[in-house]
Order: sequence, then C-alpha cells, then structure tokens
Amino acid sequence: MRYAVIAATIITGLVCAGCSSRPSDTDIAAAFASKLAQPGCIASTSFTSFPVPPDTATRNAATFDAFVQAGLLAKTGSSYDLTEAGRAAFKSEQRGFCYASGYEIASVKDTSTLGADQVGPAVEEAWRVTLDIRPKDVQDWVKSPALSAVAHGRQNASLASSATYQVTVGKVRGDAALKIVDPAFSFQPGAYLNQGW
Repeated sequence: MRYAVIAATIITGLVCAGCSSRPSDTDIAAAFASKLAQPGCIASTSFTSFPVPPDTATRNAATFDAFVQAGLLAKTGSSYDLTEAGRAAFKSEQRGFCYASGYEIASVKDTSTLGADQVGPAVEEAWRVTLDIRPKDVQDWVKSPALSAVAHGRQNASLASSATYQVTVGKVRGDAALKIVDPAFSFQPGAYLNQGW
C-alpha cells in the first residue's frame, strides 16, 4: 500500500511538472503596458493646421461642426479655429484631439490555459485572457453626441467607455516575461475621421 501511495505521488508530480498557475493580473498588465500607453485621440488629415483653410473647411463642414458643438473649435465665416479647450486637446504629432492620456486594464474577467496544439512551438505556456480595457483621464468633450455621430473607430458611440477583448498571452521559450502572442490582436485606440476631398 505504501508503494502505491508513493507511486501516485510521483505520477502526480510528473503530470503537474508541466502545469503552471494562471498569470497574475500584474503580469497581464505588464504584457499590455506598451500598447496601452498610447493616448486616445480623434485624428484626421484635416487636422494639420489651424485656422482651417476655407476649401478644407467647406469640404469637411460636418466634421468641423461636430467639434464646434463639442467646444473645441469656433467657426468664423467659412473657417474654423481652435478654442482654448481645443488648444489644450490638440496634439499636432497625433494630428488629432486627444481625450485620454492612455489606457488601462479595468478588469481581468477570465484566464484559461491553452494546450500546446493551440499555440506555436516557440510558446512554452499560453493562456486565453478575457479583459476589459478602458481609457484613462477621459475628457468630457469626447462624450458629445455630435462627435459620436462622426467618429469612426473601435467604439464609435462610446470612445470614453471600456471594451472587452479576448487575447492570447504566453511565455516564449527562453523568456520568463509574459507577452501578447496573439497575431489577431490589434489595439488601435481612438478614432480616425476621413477627409473630404
């Protein structure tokens, strides 16, 4: 009987040698950190210089009018210029009005272990993580219904709220750090507005 217990203990140890616990929320946050550091902005090639030239303003009046309603632009004649709030929000390097300083994981809802056949041979361990990502330091102007009507992005009508993602994370052989190993995952915050020509 004693040998049976010892054998069962050894077998259990061998079976679980390849088992690991799920990654911590801290490890998951670290894996996403570089992607979530980018600001949330509403961008357009129309947002290159202010005041807006009259020909660009005329072709894109509906878009610019939405920003007038949000308090970021003021219309004078057939042109648009930045208001004080607009100057604070406009980032020329982004070609847009930024409404969030970055993003964060609001909650990790579920983490399930994936089998070796579900990931490539370079990945030693992998998990499918379901999580909510939300913008940080959200500016009130982005909640304007007029902007929601013209925004084309990951969350047309709710740029300021969280969104749920399912992403594969894992440990690549020879690297202890948790990484995003999901080629289908794409995080593109904010929205892009097409320019009328």
